[in-house]
Amino acid sequence: MGATSYLKRDLVAVLYSDHHGWLLGWLRKKLGCSQHAADMAHDTFVRVLTVVVK
Repeated sequence: MGATSYLKRDLVAVLYSDHHGWLLGWLRKKLGCSQHAADMAHDTFVRVLTVVVK
């Protein structure tokens, strides 16, 4: 794994750990369903990953 790959991995790890909790909580309030909120939070981070990994 090259240096760029490690930086991207670390960026994603920090992004996820810093924002997953509040995103999940916000979605839970807006949607009123913890399962849908978890699905949407997951989908959001998958979309971010596809942009970062390119």
